[in-house]
Amino acid sequence: MNLPQQLLLLAFHEKKANKLNTPLSLGLAGAILGELLIQNKICRNGGKLSRRDQVRSSPREVWDPVLLDAFLHLPGPGHERPAKECVIDLSRRMKRLKPRLTEQLVAKNLLAETGERSLGLFNFKNFCITKPDAALAIKDELRQVVFRPFGPNPRQLAIMGLIKPAGLKIFTREEGAAVKQRMAEVLNHDVISDTVAAAGADAARATARMIAASVAATA
Repeated sequence: MNLPQQLLLLAFHEKKANKLNTPLSLGLAGAILGELLIQNKICRNGGKLSRRDQVRSSPREVWDPVLLDAFLHLPGPGHERPAKECVIDLSRRMKRLKPRLTEQLVAKNLLAETGERSLGLFNFKNFCITKPDAALAIKDELRQVVFRPFGPNPRQLAIMGLIKPAGLKIFTREEGAAVKQRMAEVLNHDVISDTVAAAGADAARATARMIAASVAATA
């Protein structure tokens, strides 16, 4: 699973994936941008983002359609846009993107549709998580990063940075103090030595900060 898929699965597991969850929409937008940064599809110049290049047709590369859609709506090379604006703009499009991410999880047999229900004049689809073990595995990885001397990979680092801005509570209240201190350490220091992973870690931290700022701006 890529970053937005992992974050959305955690939201379903925590029963916080409702349609009107604005923090989650912002979090998913940040997760999409974080995944594109980690995949080196877009670049960050200070607080601004842009595409690295136009999409190139290659039989060796298959684009995730949600990531491709987001990629194409980012400014091209030489036309950078503040990261905060990119996050907010993409989050507004989550009305269309979030259902697509949900369908991806259904295709992976991680979610199942439970039928349609009516709420006043609005119809919407309900989904339930079918494999809690998948979400629990993500949580277990994060706990190992937090409570054991393991360095997180870029996606783990990004998820850690996006949990709070996305409005999720992954850790228990008893774990709270230890988690807060350890996550501050992890998010503020490079713990991955190789160049590629370090670049991904830097992108993840930047994404977490921009999401937090966006949530505050829309509150």
